[in-house]
Amino acid sequence: MLEKPTFAWGYAPATEFKEPGIPPAGLEGGQALAEFAFAFPLQLFIIFAIMQLALIYVAKQVVTYASYSAARAAIVADDENDAYARAHRSAALVCSPITGSTVAGSSYTAAELASEENTIAVPGWGVVPRSGISNRLKTYVGPVGYPASGEVEVTVTHYYELVFPVVNSLFAWLGGAGLEDEPTSAFGAEGTWSYADERLFEETVGIWNIEVPHMRLRETTRLAVPGE
Repeated sequence: MLEKPTFAWGYAPATEFKEPGIPPAGLEGGQALAEFAFAFPLQLFIIFAIMQLALIYVAKQVVTYASYSAARAAIVADDENDAYARAHRSAALVCSPITGSTVAGSSYTAAELASEENTIAVPGWGVVPRSGISNRLKTYVGPVGYPASGEVEVTVTHYYELVFPVVNSLFAWLGGAGLEDEPTSAFGAEGTWSYADERLFEETVGIWNIEVPHMRLRETTRLAVPGE
């Protein structure tokens, strides 16, 4: 420890003496600001990523339940046409709470999706919010399958809207948004609202043209038909 120099009138003032390598008081502000400018964007990115992952996890659970509900609805149907209609309505209804409201860029307008023919109404509750968007644009139900005697199988795909900026594009890319993979063989019952396969549905509704990135969440449920 260096000793303070002395003068005829006593010790030198404390502000006039500094140890080597220590900047004078009040000059650290610029360094702290530079560190904050570097660390804050990274910290914000990590926070957004964690929050978006949590929402995706919740949405995945909802889609799992939607496929289960669709399979349950198909079990009680009278025929294949009725089975698909029931399965699709059930899946769209369950997915409505997680359905994003952005439709700009798709093949539909907000007014069309909010029309009575596209929305889903529950007796005693009225029209379910965003049910039209889920029903016509962001929830796809593959044709009801009967893989074995006494079983019914339904695949539900929901296009989940990623809401947090910057990280939404990253998650959409990691999730393979809009990428061509092996198409699902899917031929719906005649006279029902279905498409030849998932890729054709995406092209028809323009799901990947929507301004906000989306992620494809898919789940399949197979149930045994009671009494068979």
